[in-house]
Formats: sequence, C-alpha cells, structure tokens
Amino acid sequence: LQQRLSGRPARGESIEAWARAERYRALASLAHEAGASLVLLAHHRGDQAETFLLQALRGAGPAGLAAMPRAAQRAGIVWARPWLAQPRAAVQAYVRRHRLGHVDDPSNDDPRFARSRLRHAVMTPLAASFPDAEAALAAAASHAAHAQQVLDEVGEGDATAATEGDALAI
Repeated sequence: LQQRLSGRPARGESIEAWARAERYRALASLAHEAGASLVLLAHHRGDQAETFLLQALRGAGPAGLAAMPRAAQRAGIVWARPWLAQPRAAVQAYVRRHRLGHVDDPSNDDPRFARSRLRHAVMTPLAASFPDAEAALAAAASHAAHAQQVLDEVGEGDATAATEGDALAI
C-alpha cells in the first residue's frame, strides 16, 4: 500500500518535521484500516547515528541524544524499529532476499535538507576517517537513552516522595 502526502507545511514550519509527522499520520491511518497494532519501521544504525549527531548539533540533552527509540506506542499502535542496531546494508540485503517493494524518498538525497547534507557531506567522510563512527554514534545514542531512563525513574521517585495525593507535600 502506498499513500501520497498532500498539503504543505505551515508558514515557518520545517518541511522535514511536517513530512515526518504526515508520514506517521498516513502510516497510522493505513495500520488502523488494516487492523494492525504493530508497524515495523526500517530505520537502521546509520539513521540512528545521523539522528544522534543532528540532535547533538542542536544542543539536545539526554532525551534528544537518545535519538530514536527501539519501540514506542502512539495512536494505539506500537512503532518498532527492529533494524536499529544493524547497518543499512543488512536492511538492503533483507529487502533484496525477500523481494520486498519499497519507496526511496528522493528528498533523502536533496542537499536542501539537513539530514541529507549530514549524510553526504559529513557521515561519508567521517566513516572514511573513522570506520566505526556509525556504530560509536549509535552506541552513544543508546547510552543517552539509558541515562534518560534513569533520570525519568529518579524524577518519578522524587515526585512520589514529594507529593500527597494531588498536592505537593511541604
């Protein structure tokens, strides 16, 4: 199944953010129509490394640096990324082996977009100089996710200890 996005971003809204939100909306609609409660996304280790680096360049803290979660639940759907620890080549090999149809978004190669510029102008030469860069950046995202999880757990514990019902215990 394929669905084309219609519309355009609001004035001042990033086209990348708009397109991402619209893709997820379209996928959620297709999943609901099909009665599916699980959507598998093909994000891979390279995507995770790029997301980590983009977030770092934006000055993100642990939540942003955690990049993409392995799984999340939204709109009654579990969104899972089973390939997140695998290189892009593993996903491509799987697609070829099982003759799966897929869509390559031409914006992935458009230098007007930050992720595309990062992928081609930064990640490619970085990998040439540091062959393990992709894995190291993805591992850093995983460390940030664990740090954020600990911060959330500590914060929940502190909030429980500092409240009585709906009121702050002072």
